[in-house]
Amino acid sequence: MIIRDIVITRFRNIESLSMALHEKLTLLTGKNGQGKSSILEAIGFLLTGRSFRTSREGELIQWHSSHARIDGMVEQRERNAEISAVLSYRDRSADDTVKKQIVIDGVPLRKLSQYIGKMEVVIFSRIDLEIIAGSPQNRRHFLDHLLSRIGNQYLFSLQRYHTVLRERNNWLRTHRKAHPAMEEVWKEQLAQYGTIIVRNRQSCAVVLSELLSTVFSHLNKRAHQIELTYRPSFPFTDVENLKEHFLHHLERTRNTEEARKTTIIGPHRDDLSISLDGSLLRTYGSQGQQRLASLALKLAECEAMKLHSGEEPLLLLDDCFSELDEEAREKLWALLDSKGQVFMTSNDMPLEEKKLHQCRIYQVKDGALH
Repeated sequence: MIIRDIVITRFRNIESLSMALHEKLTLLTGKNGQGKSSILEAIGFLLTGRSFRTSREGELIQWHSSHARIDGMVEQRERNAEISAVLSYRDRSADDTVKKQIVIDGVPLRKLSQYIGKMEVVIFSRIDLEIIAGSPQNRRHFLDHLLSRIGNQYLFSLQRYHTVLRERNNWLRTHRKAHPAMEEVWKEQLAQYGTIIVRNRQSCAVVLSELLSTVFSHLNKRAHQIELTYRPSFPFTDVENLKEHFLHHLERTRNTEEARKTTIIGPHRDDLSISLDGSLLRTYGSQGQQRLASLALKLAECEAMKLHSGEEPLLLLDDCFSELDEEAREKLWALLDSKGQVFMTSNDMPLEEKKLHQCRIYQVKDGALH
């Protein structure tokens, strides 16, 4: 997938910016606070409908404006599409909610879920360190985000599972004695959708672990063994009878769940363990090792998407060279040189300029290109 051009209007500190985009490598350099990450964020927002930096979308609209807009031309599978993303306030002074609209070839999307998986893009930022070092929720979100784009009906099953989970937990807290017959209904639906989620997560983790090992060994000069393992919340011996295992463990934990008034097993309690030479990275890894592993994991995600679609995803890498030594920077650059379209930011020139072949370099200052 390639984005040919982009126009950014009143987005963060960018008043108006128009770019014809290089089909391979683009590097945005400059001091902090000048707009490098905002340009990357705008590209990402156009292609995903979400910001990778904030959940408060009002922050994306310039303070003096009532709206922000991003327009671009995307080429995917030999087809061009004109895409627009618009954020607007009806009344900013009243602290109104932000309205968001994605338009493809002049047709507005009714729901953002229609957009998930349409554009093949992988984003890396400092927030992704939390996949390695943060809570299990971050790792589940990473896996779910990938599978929602490549897994058949995965997003639907995930949404249905969480709907049923909320209803069951509410029932456990307030209505269990009044409606005891609902117990079997909730258990059956949890097992139905949960089985699909667990099966997809397990198979995806196997592929990701192999890809992560390959990418990490390429980036790291030392011989380390990195491994990603799926940790479901309940044990099972064979995937074919997974639903029966799930129902069995729901029955075993029945008394505990009634006492705690919440569901204690299921995909919402799963985790991924990421280890380096047999030790958990989140516990024993240095910050440098954790950062390199998080970058390698996002590049492995890129490879997984390519295996699914047959096309190189677009890569957005925010401050990807930070904390890497010169050798690691050169290895990363060589790896990116073999990818599709890549956009990167860096406070400085990550390598000698003569080594930055096939790269378009921009200096960003006050939200403009120089």
